[in-house]
This record gives sequence, C-alpha cells and structure tokens, in this order.
Amino acid sequence: MLAAELGADDVARTSFVFLAGAHDVGKAAPAFSAQHRRAADQAQAAGFIHPPQLAPGTLLTPRLRHEVISGVALREWLRNTFAVKRLPIVHSWLGPVLAHHGAPASKELFNAALLDSLSLGDQKWADARTALLDHMDFVTGFSEVIKAELPALPRLTAHAQTILSGAVIMSDWIASNEHYFPLEFIEETQQRAQDGWGSLALPGPWTSWDHPADADEHLRERFKLDASAQARPMQSAARELASESQEPGLVIIEAGMGEGKTEAALMCAEILAKKFGHGGLFIGLPTQASTNAMFERVTHWLEQFPLEEGQAPPTTFLAHGKRDLNETYHSAYKEAWRRYFGPHVGDESNKKQRHSSVVAHSWLTDRRRGLLAPFTIGTIDHALMLALKMRFVTLRHLAFAGKVVVLDEVHAADTYMSQFLEDALDWLGAMGVPVVMLSATLPASRREAFIRAYQGHTNRNQAPRQQSLPVEAYPRLTLAERSGRVVERSSESTGVVRELTVRRLGNTPADLIELIRVKGRDGGRVAVIRNTVREVQETSELLREAFPDAHHYISHARFMGNDRAERDNVLLEQFGKGGSAPEGELSIVVASQTIEQSLDLDFDLMITDLAPVDLILQRSGRLHRHTQRDAIRPPLLRQAELWISGVDWNTTPFAPSRGSVAVYGEHLLLRTALALGLVDKSEVQVQIPADIPELVDNTYEKPVQAPAGWEDALAKAEQKFLEETKEARRKPQAALLHEPSTMKDIFGLVSGGLSEDGTDERVSVGVRDAADNVEVLVAQMIDGQLCIPAWVAEHGGTPLPIYEAPPADIARFLKRCSLNVTEHMLHKTSIDSFIEHLERTSEFDWQDSPELRGELILIFNEDLTYSTDWFTMHYDPTFGLKVNKHD
Repeated sequence: MLAAELGADDVARTSFVFLAGAHDVGKAAPAFSAQHRRAADQAQAAGFIHPPQLAPGTLLTPRLRHEVISGVALREWLRNTFAVKRLPIVHSWLGPVLAHHGAPASKELFNAALLDSLSLGDQKWADARTALLDHMDFVTGFSEVIKAELPALPRLTAHAQTILSGAVIMSDWIASNEHYFPLEFIEETQQRAQDGWGSLALPGPWTSWDHPADADEHLRERFKLDASAQARPMQSAARELASESQEPGLVIIEAGMGEGKTEAALMCAEILAKKFGHGGLFIGLPTQASTNAMFERVTHWLEQFPLEEGQAPPTTFLAHGKRDLNETYHSAYKEAWRRYFGPHVGDESNKKQRHSSVVAHSWLTDRRRGLLAPFTIGTIDHALMLALKMRFVTLRHLAFAGKVVVLDEVHAADTYMSQFLEDALDWLGAMGVPVVMLSATLPASRREAFIRAYQGHTNRNQAPRQQSLPVEAYPRLTLAERSGRVVERSSESTGVVRELTVRRLGNTPADLIELIRVKGRDGGRVAVIRNTVREVQETSELLREAFPDAHHYISHARFMGNDRAERDNVLLEQFGKGGSAPEGELSIVVASQTIEQSLDLDFDLMITDLAPVDLILQRSGRLHRHTQRDAIRPPLLRQAELWISGVDWNTTPFAPSRGSVAVYGEHLLLRTALALGLVDKSEVQVQIPADIPELVDNTYEKPVQAPAGWEDALAKAEQKFLEETKEARRKPQAALLHEPSTMKDIFGLVSGGLSEDGTDERVSVGVRDAADNVEVLVAQMIDGQLCIPAWVAEHGGTPLPIYEAPPADIARFLKRCSLNVTEHMLHKTSIDSFIEHLERTSEFDWQDSPELRGELILIFNEDLTYSTDWFTMHYDPTFGLKVNKHD
C-alpha cells in the first residue's frame, strides 16, 4: 500500500526507515535530558546548557514531551531539505514521530512547542538535532531517493500516515526490547542488530496462496472433504465474483444457514490475497464463543496448506481477553514449534509436501502486538476499533493493512456498533484492504450503508442506488469497489429447504408447560429461548419442577467463564452433530441469546420469545438443523415448529413482555409480528430460505399498513425507535476517528478517546452500546481462607495466598472464574463506586503475577452471597448469578 502511495518500493522502504531512525531526536533537548542526572551532566560537559528552570535531576515530568520536540525538529528539517513552502505537506510527515507513544499531540500544543525555547534549548541543541537528522538521512538515503523518484516531497494521505506511524511504533518496541537487543557499546551495534533480529524471528507475510482453479477441487483440498464433495452454487459464484474484482473491494455474502458461507469466505479470502498481494487474514465474529469455534475451523483450514522446504508454519493469534484459556491456542503457543521441527527434520519424503501446523509467536501474543500476526481470529470489536479514538490505534491500522478481513454475522451489529463498523470499512477501503462480510440477510439500507462506507462515503448524500436484483433474490452476492463499481449477483440455493410452522404461544407458564407436555410425550430435544437472563432462570426453575424426569440444561451470560465454557461444551456434546442426548427421552434447554449465534446445535422443537425477525430466523436455524436426525425425531416433532412466546396476544396491539421491549424496543417487535403474519392468524407457514429476504424487507424497509387499533401504538413505537436510533448514532461521534478523506494530518488523532489501558474487555466497551460493566474474578471465603470457588471441577476450594502471587497454574485457573457485572445489576450503585469498593477489598500482593495483575476480585461468602445496602448477589452453580435489589 505504501509503495503504491509513494510510487515505488524503495521510496516507501526508505521513508519508513528514515522516520523510524528520526523518531527520538527530540531526546536531544534540555526538557528531556533534565530528567536524567547522569545524561544531563554528560550533556553539560559537552557544552549543552540547561536553563536554571531545567536543572539536571530536578524535573520529574517534562515541560514538553520528547516526541513533540522530535516533530518540531523534523518540521524544520523537511522544510529546509526539500524547500517546502506549504506546511500541510510537511505536517503530513510528522505523524510517525508524534504518534510513537500512541497519542500524537494536538496542533495547539505543537504550535505552542515551536515557541517553547526553554524546553527546546538554545541553538547548540537545535544544531544537534539537525545533525542527527542529517546523519539518518545519510545512512538511509531518504532525501536522495525522494528527489530522484518524485518531483517533490508528496503530501501523505491519512491512511499512509497512520500505517507509517504504526510501523514506527512496532520498530521502536522491537528495538527497545533488551531481551533481543541487550545494551552494548555503539561499535557493536550492527552485530547486535543482526543477532537480535535473528532471535526475534518474526513471521513474514503469508505468501502460499496458490489454490486450485476448480471450485470443487479447491473446496475438497482446503476442507479435507472426500472426492464426491462439490462446491455449492453460492460458493462457486462467490469465488467467481472475487476472481473478477478489479481492485481490492468489499464482498458481501448473504445466504441461509447451511449454505457454507464460512467456506465461501475463506476461499474468497485466498483469491483476494493472492490477487492483490496481501499476507494475512483477520476474521471477526460477534462473541468470544463464536470466535473460539471459528479458531478451531481456521486452524484446520490452515493445516491443509502445503509447506515448502524450510517454510515456517502460519502464525496465529486469538484476539479476545480469554485467549489464554483456549486450549487450542495455548497448545499452538506452547507446543507447535516442537511439533513443527520434531517430526519433519530429516524426513526427506515430507520436505516438499509437508502441511502446516499453526504456531503462536511469543512476541505476537500481547493484546496490542498480537493483531500483527498474519492470521488473527477475534471478536469483531478489534475491527471496529480501527475507527475508535484510542492510544496506539495506528498500530492497529498497521496490523490490518496487509490482511484480508472477513466479518461474520454482521447483522448482529446494532446501530451504535454500526457507526464504528461503517467508519472502519471506510478506513479499510482507503488502505486497499479487501473485506468479506457474511450475513444470513441484510436490510437493503444496511447493505447500502456498508457499500457507501467502503467506497469512502463519497455518495453519502446521494439518492439510494438502484438495486439490480429484486428483494427476493437469494442467496445474494455483492461486490463493491472503492472506485464506485458495484456488481450484484444471485445464485441457486442448495442448503436445507424447510417449511417452518410458526405459531403463537399463550403468555402463561401453564401454556408453556402444556405445550412441552403434549409435544414432548415421546421425548425430544426442546429449546426455550428467553430474551432476558432473569426469564431464563425463572423458566428453567419452572420446567425442572414440571418435568422432574427430563434432562435439563441452562445457558446464559451470567455464569462464570469456566462454568459457561463447560456448559457450552455439554450443549455441543448433547445437541451438536452426532450429539448424545438420549433419543426417546425429553431434554430441555433454556437459554438466552447465547445459543443464537455461537453453537452448532439441533433441536426438535423450539419456543422463542418474540425478537426482531432476523434474530428469530437465526434462532430457527437451530431447529431441525441436522438432517441426519430427521428420520429419528419423535413422531410429533417431525414437522419443524417454532412457537413465539413472551407476548400477550389478547391485547390490541399485541403486548411484548417488558424484558423483550427493554432489549429490542417495541417498534421492531411489532413490525416482526406483522411481517410474520401473526396479527390475524395464530399459525403461519414460512419457507426457509426462500422467505427470508422478504420477511427482513417487510420488517425493516417496507412501509407498513397498520391494522385497525394499532395506528397510535405503531406510530408512537416508530417515533421512539427513530429517536433512539438518532441517539445511538449521536453517542459515538466524539469517540470516532475522522474519516480518512477529511483527515489532513494526525495532530490530536485520539484526543478525548480511550487510553487503551486495561484488559481487552474494558477497551472493547468503547465500540459497544452496552450498559457500563466490569469483568471481575470470583473467589470464595471458606473457613476464613480466600479460595478458588468450591464448586468448580478443578482446583475448587484451593487456598489463594494473599501476601504473594499464586502459582502460575492456579492464577491461570482463577482467570477462568471471571464474571461480567453490569451497572443495572447494581441497584442505586454506580459501576465506578462498585469498582472502587472492589479495589479496596482486592488489595492482595499479586502484582508479580502477570495473569492477575490489575484484576478485580469479587469475594463471595460460604453461602455464595455478596451483599451491600442496595443489592445482594447470589451465585448458584446451577442457575448462575442472581441479583436481588433492596428497596
């Protein structure tokens, strides 16, 4: 990208090396040296004068930071070296030195620095900085290359500035690492650099993108399928569209459940990476659970790539805060190099046809640096944060610049998140990064917003583009390129075709119990999905009492991390492909939205609270999902039936439950009921996938004709929806980076943004419109001793030391005992007050533990209770966290 920006590879390379070498020249100033007595004394001995106000050893905090002084020096040097009269051109080159500590100074501060003679020092100091820049220019040949290759010093675009800034940060961190580059005398610098770089052994861009031309062969080879496997029409059409792209672009794949969207996306990613010279892949998903599942799939995909002799295996990174608890990733980090070198060394038969394992490079396991790994699978938050004002955002831009980006389940992004998603697409388009987006289906307005964003918002205020395909075209494929070209295609659907019977369910507990009693007479696998955790817990308790002989399961977000993971694994074992839930017996799963996106499950009967239609359809994808069970389903459950609950159907208009309205808003719930045809019918037939596009269009796009008696309620609900949407669009504006087309320089790039300190979860809050929340680790007092909670399967009841760090294995296990606490749980208590209280009660000597440093500990008593004047928390190992608020 930089080579295209600057006209040639050598210009790009030389520019980067020069700026990396120049970034710290501002340390040659009294404002910096006064902080270090020995260095200041040496400077004074060499004739460099410190003003009385900056006497050596007296300044703890500099008047002016050294990166700002570096910018001042570089500004003057560039003006003089290239005879540049227009300051905006010069300012576009200052970003890499100003931003190398993550947050470039504002233009106001920089302008003030130009006049701060006390901090800058006298002419001797200025001459020293100029001499350092001259030397770096001599070593790199920067000015010579620019003058030979270009007519003048060019003005860098915003994305070139951010990528160069990220590259300087990366090089600074590498060179400052004394493990790889121990401090040596200057005469030994060259050997030190060679030794350190060799020891670091960073992976280069992935280049092994050669793939079969035939779609069937491509599918079989990459996904280890038998010789009879054939690419679905949608997968073939997606490959063709990617192959026909004329420049890096946005590919949107809309297809039903079971059509093979993931496989299509990975094949497209290979084609786009090969075609446009990209060296890696980022895949973003909505949740940690879906990210973990995708990490397994991508690992298997990468293992099918053949390796040439001496080629290192692909380096991966799992980008979410619980990566250390993921055994596949942990194994990749701890054991993959041994696996790579062990079996293959000296094995002549494997030298040419080895297949890759995967590894995790030690330097690329930090949450900031990990995104630089060639293959990164993480929560979508990491892509959204490309557009978030936060320290070191330029390092994130560097990490994404050389990759193909795949974003799955993009329909899950709400209005607030979509602001970040659209601006991130703008930056990715500017950087020439190909993007593949996946969704079951998108409203036309959302699809158009994504297209416009990737194309740079240049047509933001134009009339909607004329669609070349009818609404009902499905599966639907779209290619949008930065230049404005848009191609739309449809393909034949060959996924599972189902006729879904959608029915209204009465709103009483008795109605639910009677339905399961009748339909589950011969056994079966039943899923009940509620929209709030409280309703999940209450419903599970109700059904356990009503059906004591059934097998009961519960899933929601208020379980500790290890309990949640264990429950997810049990659900997969029981209800996944080949699941072991006993046939002929009744099994009941009560869950929140946690099973909506993340898990490949199959149920015979589903009851779900009313939700927006695209989420209803997503949930229904777990109903009669695995066709191999169709012949053995209980006779009463061989027709796929989806029952809609959580609604009082006897009012005009219908009244969704308060919990459902709090989560989704009344407008979309009423529109969904109308789109499904449940106003005047208690039962409707839905064809899957044929009816999906029209249902979504009728809910989100098409004007609605209000039934008699619904007019006022619909109008009020729509007005509230529009107001909330407007507010959701307004809220993130101060946190969004400027669009690349309007950003001239990166002065004050992240002013007013997040610090990027703390855990992944705390930073991710900036791109999600969730209630204020905090993640805590759970411990328990047992007989006066702080312990790992007693009920957990491994290490339960193990005492935790207070005056020293726990052993690494115990600390790592305690991190599994994480729990998310939201502000609405804390009756009359703010999240900040809660955090302050935990900080006071969590003052253990654990700072020497890299796993536990800075973590907050929530301590339950022996009865698993934590109480304040305003609320009581009780953790039930069966039902999860319950909160009772005090009046």
